[in-house]
Amino acid sequence: MADLSQIMWLGTMVVAFLVVAGFYYTLVREGGAFLKSLRSKVR
Repeated sequence: MADLSQIMWLGTMVVAFLVVAGFYYTLVREGGAFLKSLRSKVR
């Protein structure tokens, strides 16, 4: 049986992972669109 501190730690890790994953997903998606617009401006 897991105690409360282990559950809290696991929950914190899951939340942190979701935040980082969402941040990277947004960064890659927005960064890709930004790079495309930059390339079109250069040409």
